[in-house]
Parts: sequence; C-alpha cells; structure tokens
Amino acid sequence: MNKSKVDSIGSLQVSLNLFGTIPVKNMTVNVIPNTTVIPVGKAIGMKLYTDGILVVGMTEIEGKKPFENSGIMEGDRIIQINNKKVDSADELIEVVKQSKGNDLEITYKRDEETMETSIKPIKTRKQ
Repeated sequence: MNKSKVDSIGSLQVSLNLFGTIPVKNMTVNVIPNTTVIPVGKAIGMKLYTDGILVVGMTEIEGKKPFENSGIMEGDRIIQINNKKVDSADELIEVVKQSKGNDLEITYKRDEETMETSIKPIKTRKQ
C-alpha cells in the first residue's frame, strides 16, 4: 500500500501493486486545495439532525402567515412547544394537532440565544 502524503497542490503519480511487487495499475491523482462547502438554496431529500427542529422555510397557509409576527426566522431551531421538548417534525405535528387551534408557546434558539414566542396554528382544508 502506498501511503504517500501530499503537501502541495498539483498531481501525483501513484502505482497500485499486488503484494507490493506486482504492478496492477498506475494512475494520476490530482491534489486540490482544501475547500469549505457552505450549503445554500433549497434542501431536497436531505435530513439534518440538530437539537430541536431546524426552521428551513416558512410558507403561507391559505393566504395567512401564522409566523409573521412571531420573530422566528429561517435557521432558528424550535426546541420546545408548550414546554414540551420536540426533536422531530412528527412530534411538532402531533403537538399542533393536540392544540385544537389554541395558541402554542414556542421556545426557539437563534445561534446560542434562547427566545420565546407564541403562534396560533391555522387549520387547512383537506383537498
């Protein structure tokens, strides 16, 4: 096994040998600079695991915006609803169903600051 360490950007010729003696394959490895990936845009088919529920978007429900004056923004993490810890969308849906349209007290985090607000859920008509 070739355990070469590359410290510079460029290309490197690597040989793959069976038992360290029988040549099997020669290849060129391109070395690129370290990069940082910053996710932006809309997440599709991706699940992020965080403490609480990550707010990734907010849409109108039948022309109403229940979040409009709540202070909650994309990137916040909802950690409690009505003093009950929530960690998944399924838990959030269940708490909202049980509210029967009554205001929900929401505890959320932005960066490391914990904040509280309330939201009145809106029932949608089934189509």
